[in-house]
Amino acid sequence: MDILPDSESPINLGNSSFGCSIPSTRASRNFSLSTYEECKEIQTSASIICTPVRHHMATNTTPPSANSLYWTKENEEHRSFVGHENDLILGLENQLELKEKELEVLQKSLSEKEEVLKNTLSFQESLTMKLVEYEQALEKTHKEKEMYSDKIETFHKENKDLKMQIQEVKSPK
Repeated sequence: MDILPDSESPINLGNSSFGCSIPSTRASRNFSLSTYEECKEIQTSASIICTPVRHHMATNTTPPSANSLYWTKENEEHRSFVGHENDLILGLENQLELKEKELEVLQKSLSEKEEVLKNTLSFQESLTMKLVEYEQALEKTHKEKEMYSDKIETFHKENKDLKMQIQEVKSPK
């Protein structure tokens, strides 16, 4: 049995050939096999997916590509054009990889925003504490102002009383 290098078209063995792919490598390789049974035997023993590829009678060519679209033969009477399963799997894996990268970017962005929010909340908390300190200092200042106002008022009364006493002493009786 020959394992041929990666090629774009299945081997043409008369009217049929067998395009086989190895799932673990996601590479399509064509095996030079004379019967589908021989391909099935390899498939069972080597975890290889084999699909019979019908030689295109109308154009006398093999199908476009073992890696894209090809003719399958379930039996002599039935032919259908199908997409290659590996291409579908590869496409889905690529989509998954892109979505995972997108998710990674979104998670990084979310982490950055959470960090900014955390810093903002910390800053807000420190500002709130400063505000409380300033309010307490302002309240203390108001109390001191009231106390000094009372002292000033008392001083003015005492000063007025002293002036009256001085006037009484100065004025003759």
